[in-house]
Amino acid sequence: MAERVPSVSTDQVAALVELARAGSLRTAAIGLHLTEQGLRNRLVALETALKVPLYHKQRGPRRRSPLTPQGELFLPHAVAFLEAARRFGERAGDGPQEIHVAATQYLTMYAMLDAVRRFHRAFPATPRAPQRPHRARH
Repeated sequence: MAERVPSVSTDQVAALVELARAGSLRTAAIGLHLTEQGLRNRLVALETALKVPLYHKQRGPRRRSPLTPQGELFLPHAVAFLEAARRFGERAGDGPQEIHVAATQYLTMYAMLDAVRRFHRAFPATPRAPQRPHRARH
């Protein structure tokens, strides 16, 4: 019988590495351009997959590492995992990348159109494939 390998994403692992680097949830979330809740969600999913607590969940200022002993033990493996994923992406990622953006109608009309235009000016090789939003059926 094959040994079970936990299913983790590079985003989840990057959240832990950034938390260790930044020292706090708030600073790590800013560094990853996430909300604190978004960062927490990634960390909780990683903890669930690995079945160990990886970071301390207390609020307020802290003078020690935000990582638990298990998180500290996992950290060098997490860094190596991200580096391996980056190297693989460099070798395999020569083709075009696809970006999906979801936005409300208001946001689309008043912000996204200009943002997408600026993006395509900065990255003209990125192919365009606009899609209409999926509407929920009642």
